[in-house]
Amino acid sequence: MASTSFQNVSHGEYDAFLSFRGEDTRKGNESEFIEEIVNVISSKLRSELEILKELVGMESRLEKLRFLMGTGSNDVRTIGIWGMGGLGKTTLARVVYDLMSHEFDGSSFLADVREKFEKDGSEISLQKQLLSDLLKLSDYSIQNVYDGINIIGSRLQRKKVLLIIDDVADVEQLQRLVGRRDWFGPGSKILITTRDRQLLVAHEVDEEHILDLDVLNNDEALQLFSMKAFKSHQPMGEYVELSKRVLEYAGGLPLALKVLGSFLIGRSADLWRSALERLKKDPSNKIMSILQISFEGLQDSEKKIFLDVACFFKWKNRDYVTKILEGCGFSPVIGIEVLIEKSLLTVDGHNILHMHDLLQELGQLIVTRQSPEEPGKRSRLWKKEEVRQVLIENTVSELLNGKLVDACYFIFPNCISDEFSTSLHYSFSQMTNLRLLKISNVQLPRGLEYLSNRLRLLDWRRYPLKSLPSNLQLDEIVEFKMCYSRIEELWKGFKPLNMLKFIKLSHSENLIKTPDFTEVPNLEEFDLEGCTRLREIHQSLLRHNKLILLNLKGCTSLTTLPGEIFMESLKTLVLSGCSKLKKFPDIVMRSMGDLTELFLDGTSIAEVPSSIELLTRLELLNLNDCRSLVRLPSSINGLCSLTKLDISYCDLGEGAIPSSIGDLCSLEELHLSGNSFVSLPASIYRLSSLLYIILEDCKMLQNLPRLPASIHLILLDGCVSLETLSNVLNLNEHQLRYLHLRCADCLKLAGNYDLALSLLKEYIKNFEGPRRDFYIIVPGSEIPEWFEYQNNEGSSITISTPPKTYKNSKLVGYAMCCVFHVPKYSLIIYDRFHIPYMSYNLFLCYKNSERISKVEFSSLSGLELKRCGLHPIYVHEGDKFNQTIGPVWRLNEFWINILNDDLDRAEGSGSCCGDDAGSTTSSEQSFLKRSLEGYVGAAEASGSGCCNDDEEPQPKRFRQLE
Repeated sequence: MASTSFQNVSHGEYDAFLSFRGEDTRKGNESEFIEEIVNVISSKLRSELEILKELVGMESRLEKLRFLMGTGSNDVRTIGIWGMGGLGKTTLARVVYDLMSHEFDGSSFLADVREKFEKDGSEISLQKQLLSDLLKLSDYSIQNVYDGINIIGSRLQRKKVLLIIDDVADVEQLQRLVGRRDWFGPGSKILITTRDRQLLVAHEVDEEHILDLDVLNNDEALQLFSMKAFKSHQPMGEYVELSKRVLEYAGGLPLALKVLGSFLIGRSADLWRSALERLKKDPSNKIMSILQISFEGLQDSEKKIFLDVACFFKWKNRDYVTKILEGCGFSPVIGIEVLIEKSLLTVDGHNILHMHDLLQELGQLIVTRQSPEEPGKRSRLWKKEEVRQVLIENTVSELLNGKLVDACYFIFPNCISDEFSTSLHYSFSQMTNLRLLKISNVQLPRGLEYLSNRLRLLDWRRYPLKSLPSNLQLDEIVEFKMCYSRIEELWKGFKPLNMLKFIKLSHSENLIKTPDFTEVPNLEEFDLEGCTRLREIHQSLLRHNKLILLNLKGCTSLTTLPGEIFMESLKTLVLSGCSKLKKFPDIVMRSMGDLTELFLDGTSIAEVPSSIELLTRLELLNLNDCRSLVRLPSSINGLCSLTKLDISYCDLGEGAIPSSIGDLCSLEELHLSGNSFVSLPASIYRLSSLLYIILEDCKMLQNLPRLPASIHLILLDGCVSLETLSNVLNLNEHQLRYLHLRCADCLKLAGNYDLALSLLKEYIKNFEGPRRDFYIIVPGSEIPEWFEYQNNEGSSITISTPPKTYKNSKLVGYAMCCVFHVPKYSLIIYDRFHIPYMSYNLFLCYKNSERISKVEFSSLSGLELKRCGLHPIYVHEGDKFNQTIGPVWRLNEFWINILNDDLDRAEGSGSCCGDDAGSTTSSEQSFLKRSLEGYVGAAEASGSGCCNDDEEPQPKRFRQLE
């Protein structure tokens, strides 16, 4: 049997076993050979454990890579390992090779391919190495690269191989080594490590087979650094804080952690501090040289983009940076994409450009090395002390093309001598290639007549003059920014500025009117927020075809907008706080067809024009605090894309809301607080997408119509005339697994416990699943009798732990409640209003769980918990609730955990009900949070809590402590 088993070993596997020793074991005893195999396999298993133990963070990354490799599959698969330099791509590939090569007929690790391809004849030598490793032969006669391609493509088609191609920089390198998948036998795996994602795409590596390697997390980074710096898993004593500084500098990059740890090991704390200070001025050459490899492979325009982002544009919006750099002729659309593909830039979900701190340091170091001793001879300046040196010493050169000055640190208003003013004029006149300029608080009597006509960005905060110099040439300007300036008028007559896209003059309180924009055809954003003396808007602005954003917030002197608005590209129009604006212009057909956000809050408009129905793409309409508004037009039903309507605190009376509001099929948020109507249109039931309805402080409201099945947040605090909620909700139709209803200080609902309990019971009946969430607040000072366990003299209660089943019924969760009271002189902050809760209110909630052993109530600052109750919920085949008998449980301090849990989930996980409840939109998150802040208010700062520090934290709605 042993012989048969031995004969079943394939020739490839047999050769692999033989290769572990330097002699042919087939000549010896068969049993010795089998023992040798066992020893080899055992050593392999031991080596895997040792390798993973020594390499921090490797196990999780190795698991992901093995999954991508599909080791059990029979397909020929190419896998990419992609990331910036120093992440450990080669290390990970080497671990895979060491641990898995024995599973293949042959294996080869071609290291440093980029570097070797740069040498003459290296392509052929790499081809020879590949054939030698995989076929165990070294006598191939390869005359040229194409001979090698032909041999590789014909001799390996039946061999299952593992091939690592490390540090590839050009797709041609791959074409000459692993040109096609059919060159290799079934089950073969080819791993490619690279800094360039596009290279993998060009080689037709499937998207799902690319591993995007990331930096180490904080715990992994600390462990790796400690192993190098202390030969242990964590620092001790004064080295703890010093290690945190190293970790902050390294940013989770394994290369930096290893280099710095090896350098600092055994050194005193004083030497550590000195080394950290030196790093700020003189980064490690070993780290920078590895990172610079990616930079050197860029095109010239891509290098310029990289240096601009490193010096000026990190954390800026990608679209904004693209438009600025387009004006510089850098082709940033493709350039930024290339930088992302080469792991030199990343873009987050908000379209913000990110760059690893060490890559930013590399970019700034490259610029500094252009002239280490004379900053004026560099292409870019961004450090305030170097800028000051250049301006004072007049050492500027024509090379300078980007300059960022934060003058408030070294030049103060009204403190510039005539001599220094002349020096500044001369310095700027020498910067003939200047593209980017930012200054602040500089008081120059003559302004800057001699600025470069190549400027693309001019940002002068607190510009001191009334207008721009008449001879200032800004032919290529893309962004013009003068916030908090003293300017009264930008220019007179026409000024051709064909490349200008952004004008920001916010809080320029002396600005009286806007200029003629007829010859500014590409303007996209105009920000005039807080220009309190602005009285006149030039007609050309309201007929601009390219403008996307117009912000007139807080322009309190603006009384009218001229004529009709015809702005085809406008998406956002902000008129918030224009308190003297009494009329919104009529909308012409297709005049604002792209408008998505319209802010009219805080204006004095008496009516919304019926032509608003033409805004079919409008998503947000804000009319909050429009005290002169009489009614909404019936034509509002034309806003088929509207998702949020805010008409809060307009003091609208009965009938001011038309029944056509029910036709807003996309509406998700309806804000109606602070109005004087008695009832609402029954058509609200037709709002099939409605998630929130906010009706706080509607003191005249007596009843509500039936609400749609989509609703899950209803806020009615302070509706003192509200008499009933009968037939408002039909939970048999309810589509969501969670429902939050607040009726605090609805005095006519006081003691209506049947309402709360009936809603709770109906809710639980109609929703099955692992995650359900319900709470309701109603006026009341007593615990309903239905609650089996009660404590009427405090905030804690003890019962025995209920069984999971009782009389063929299953425990599905727990109803919990508490009575709270806010002292007379305490104010709970809600949004921008202070709501004095003076009555007692009952908070009732439900949570499904079978594992609770302890629940804690705690009162927020300003709230007094008077009594509490608990009731286990058993359900049998949809029947009504059964009472329970059981042993004891302890409850104490529960309140804040409920509130914080909602808050955390809304901000963090994006889900209001757990993983299987579906994710919330950003608007859902923000308003859930805001509703909870109504109770949290300023109390969060007090730090009141409910969980002992020495107890293991549990989900915040209930602490499971035993």
